[in-house]
Amino acid sequence: MEINSTVLAYVRSLDIWGTSGKIDIIIPEVWMSGQADFLVQPRSRQSSGFADPIFRFYVNLFGAPALSMKEFANYQQDTIIGASLAISPPGGRYESQKIVNIGTNRWSIKGTFDC
Repeated sequence: MEINSTVLAYVRSLDIWGTSGKIDIIIPEVWMSGQADFLVQPRSRQSSGFADPIFRFYVNLFGAPALSMKEFANYQQDTIIGASLAISPPGGRYESQKIVNIGTNRWSIKGTFDC
């Protein structure tokens, strides 16, 4: 398979009750082509379109306060504890009769906690 992609993204820093946070909106576009033997039959596939979008929200729970540009110049990083939530709905190109697809046709929800 040869796969090429590009990403359109929007990222925004936030002040969430005095702590720093961020939102991401990511929309990938993919072009793929390839060939393989499947059940002793040669198969080829070419497809292009949007993959599943991703919406992410981050917030720092401890440390890394929201700062102005002037305050940021003097900031000394210490311990930071944060959390994030990423949601990816099934919005990409998906063809149920095909083995290889750009989209997953599935919801994905992932939460993380970082120190």
